[in-house]
Amino acid sequence: MLSVRSNGTAALRRCSQASLYGHRPYSSKVRAFPFVVSRERAAEDLSFWTSMFTGNKMFSAWLRRILPGLNIEALKPSRLQAVYLPTWIIDAEVTANALFKQSAGDTDYKKEIAQALFTVCTMPGYVFPPLSTRNLISPKVQSTEPVPWSEALRKDGADDVLCLPFSVTPLKLIEAARSMSLADATISNSFRFEPSSVEETMIAAYPILLPAYLAQFNIDTIVDGNPANVKLTSFMEASHNEPRIMVEVVDPVAEWINLLGQKVPDIIVRGETSRSLARFGVVRSLLAGSATLNHKRRLERWIDGAGASLTALLSYRERYFGKTEEEAARGVNWEDVRIRPFIAEEREANWKYMAAGEELYFMKQISLAYERRRENARPKTEGVQEESIALSIPEEAEVIQKHIENAQKKREGLKPDWLAQYELQQRLSTDPSRENAAGTGHATAADWTSAADSSRTSHR
Repeated sequence: MLSVRSNGTAALRRCSQASLYGHRPYSSKVRAFPFVVSRERAAEDLSFWTSMFTGNKMFSAWLRRILPGLNIEALKPSRLQAVYLPTWIIDAEVTANALFKQSAGDTDYKKEIAQALFTVCTMPGYVFPPLSTRNLISPKVQSTEPVPWSEALRKDGADDVLCLPFSVTPLKLIEAARSMSLADATISNSFRFEPSSVEETMIAAYPILLPAYLAQFNIDTIVDGNPANVKLTSFMEASHNEPRIMVEVVDPVAEWINLLGQKVPDIIVRGETSRSLARFGVVRSLLAGSATLNHKRRLERWIDGAGASLTALLSYRERYFGKTEEEAARGVNWEDVRIRPFIAEEREANWKYMAAGEELYFMKQISLAYERRRENARPKTEGVQEESIALSIPEEAEVIQKHIENAQKKREGLKPDWLAQYELQQRLSTDPSRENAAGTGHATAADWTSAADSSRTSHR
């Protein structure tokens, strides 16, 4: 096998051969998408497409597909495993000092405070590349409401479901970003950020479980020019009726792809919306005076590149959670209030709060435009000023300031309770003298207000 693909292949096999991790219970915050695809359909479809993508017993596979009543012998999996893949969906609001160039040819950057809003970003909760280098949340299930986790979901009919533990969370991403090198913080030739300036305003992390099937096949193929029988793993989504199927690339297929002058992938994907597998970052808005739609798209691609990396997630896990999946799973803090259940009411409340932040930003931009207008209206020669501008400026300033105050009140009124609680916790952690005021977890109104005010100030 090609060395570039062998690391991902080995990890995929380890995932399919993993133990049940001692039936480690999931948090009550976890939601699961039920199995929609039956085990029988998974076996048939995985066998057929594995034959097609490897060239192994293709004719038999076609005959079995066209004439199912004849019960023709074709490729069959040596093992078929139902699995729940732990995954995070993320909504976040982040600020940082961003540096922009008007064009890539400019020598000087313009430094601004930028605010980035992310919605429905994804991050695997496990480290088994190549599966964990793909966004396996199909667009077809994003509008589906998952169910609360229960122990009954450990069974797929009479068969056990392999329930992988959450071994990473997104809650250390800000810390990781702050420790980046300047080179790693370069989004493009005309856009970068200062790592030490990155701050979170809000991160809501929703843990979900994605159902899938992993199948192992014994394939007759060619390895290094010699006939060989190898084990190959294929993967199939199970959360909706039009699932994507992924099959490892064998050497003869890789050589054929090379002849076409194409990059050899580690897996071949069959199914609609296959391009979404490479998309991890969804930037709702990038708010800065110099930010353009192009900067927003480049930020999304930068995030996608990190998500597709074979080493980034593993390094992240080992640094913040543990060297092994089991050790890292024990390091996940499920008591963190930023871990939220994936339910419509929760997400909509968080989105409304973020939208209010956008509104407040635009009002402040109007205020800045007014300030520039006022500067331009100042007389270059004493006594020379356009009378209409001079008369309108005080009135405009009052109106704009009133709008800003209203936007701030609206934003504060929409703040989710969990976020106010988290801000208070952060406030108390940096000011231990106020710990007694919080008592056994019940804070005074002054504490909540102080924490909220402190948070707003720190992100201006």
